[in-house]
Amino acid sequence: MDASIKQGVPVPLVLPSDVGTSSIMGKRPYQEDRYVVETLSNNILCVGVFDGHGGNECSQYCYTHLKSVLSEELTRHHDLQTVLHNTFHTLHTRYTHWVHTYKQGYRSGTTACVSLLRGGVELALAHVGDSRAILCRSGGQPVNLTADHCPSLIAEKNRIVSSGGTVTTDNIGRHLVNDTLSMSRSLGDLHLKPYGVIPLPDTRTLRVKHGKDAFLLHITDGINFVLTSEEACDIINQTEDPHQAAIVLTEQAQSMASEDNITAVVVPFGSWGKYTKSASMFYSFGIGRDMNKSSSISSQAENIFYYFVLLYMRMDCKVYVGNLGNNAAKHELESAFTKYGPLVNVWVARNPPGFAFVEFEDPRDAEDAVRALDGTRLCGVRVRVEMSTGRSRRDRYRSPPRRGGSRRSRSRSPRRFGRSRSRSPRRSRSRSPRYDDYRRRSDSPDFRRRSRSRSSCFSQDMRIAGPCEGFAGKLKML
Repeated sequence: MDASIKQGVPVPLVLPSDVGTSSIMGKRPYQEDRYVVETLSNNILCVGVFDGHGGNECSQYCYTHLKSVLSEELTRHHDLQTVLHNTFHTLHTRYTHWVHTYKQGYRSGTTACVSLLRGGVELALAHVGDSRAILCRSGGQPVNLTADHCPSLIAEKNRIVSSGGTVTTDNIGRHLVNDTLSMSRSLGDLHLKPYGVIPLPDTRTLRVKHGKDAFLLHITDGINFVLTSEEACDIINQTEDPHQAAIVLTEQAQSMASEDNITAVVVPFGSWGKYTKSASMFYSFGIGRDMNKSSSISSQAENIFYYFVLLYMRMDCKVYVGNLGNNAAKHELESAFTKYGPLVNVWVARNPPGFAFVEFEDPRDAEDAVRALDGTRLCGVRVRVEMSTGRSRRDRYRSPPRRGGSRRSRSRSPRRFGRSRSRSPRRSRSRSPRYDDYRRRSDSPDFRRRSRSRSSCFSQDMRIAGPCEGFAGKLKML
C-alpha cells in the first residue's frame, strides 16, 4: 500500500509464495543447481540462481550464505548495486577461506544471477557466468537483462591471456579457459583465479513498469542451451500461474534433450497474463489474493492436464539432429526434411553449434524422417537423427558422476497471480490435396497402415504426463 501511494499507481506486492520455482536434475546423476527466494528487510525481495560446476560445494555455500551476507551489506549501503557488488565479493572471499579450512571444493565453482526488488518497483541485478535474467515486457517480448561472460569476448579473452591463461575451442564450438571452464567469470574456481577468471559481477538497475512488465525470469543454462529467450517467454505466457510456468519450462527443456541441471524462477509482475496469445485467457492487473475465483478449481486442473498432454504431444512431432557441423544451414535442413511432410519450424543451434531440432505438423512424418535420414550425410557430415524424447545425447556434455542432490524441488500450489482460460473445442485436421504428394500411406507398401487419429500421441505419452497429474491433484485438494 505504501509503495502504491508513493508511486501514484497500484503496485502489486510480490511475496515469496507468489514466485514460481522448479529445479530438476535432468539427465545428470547429481544436482549442482541451487536457487534462492527470500524476503529481506526494508521490503526487499531477493531472487537468485546458482549453477555449480566441478562439484556442488560452491553453489551450496552461496545458497546457504547469500541471505546473511546481503543483510549485512544492506545495513551499510542503500544503493542496491553496491550491495550486490559487495555481496559477490564477500561470498567469494569467504568461500576461499572455507576451502582452505576444510580442504575441499578447490575446483568447485558456480555462476550467480541475483536480483533485488525493493518496494515493488526498484529492480537491481548482478551476475557472473552464463545464468540469465530475462524480463518479459511490452508485447510479451523478452528483454535480456544479463549477457553471458564468455571467454570468446575480446575484453574477457584479453584479460585471461594477459594473466597467463589460454582460451581454446572444443569440438562442439565452446570456448574454454585452460581447456576446462566455459565461462570467464564465476564464484569459486580457485584453481583458475590466477588465470583471469574473476568473481567481479556485472550490475544494473531498472524500474519495473507493472503496466507493461509481465514477469522476471531467472534460468540456468540447462534452459538457455535449448530454448531462446523468445521461446521461454512464449511458454510462460501460455501458462496459468508462475508455479506452473516454472514447471512447464523446465520439463520442456528436459524433453528437448537438455542434459544439464535445469532451474527456473518466475517472478510475476503487474501485467502477468497480459501477453497470452489466447484471447480467452483471464487477465488481471495482478493485485488481490484470489484473482481467479471466477473459474473452479476443477476446471483449472483440467486445463493444466490438457496443457501438459498437448505439450508432450507436440514433442512427438520434433526430431533431434545431432553431429552437425559448425556451418550447418537452416535451408539445407528444410530441404532435406520437407520431403517427409510439412514443417512447423527448424531451429539450428549456434552457441554452441552442432545440433538442430526439426518440428513436423504430423508425428508420423517425423517418424518417417528419422527412419530415412538417421546415419545419412546432411550438410556435409554424417548425422544422427532421432525423435526428441529427452534421451541422452552422447555428443553433448561429458561430465563424470558426482555427488547427488535432491532430484526435484518444486514450490507450493498456486494461489495468487493465477489465470483461468476457457478451452475451445478441439478441431479435427484433415489433409488438403497438396499434402498427398508427401505420402500416400494407405496405398504404399513401405509404410504400415496407421489410423489418421492422433490418439496414438496420447497413448504413447500419457506416462510422460505424470507431473501434471500430481499438480492437478494438488489443485483438487485446495
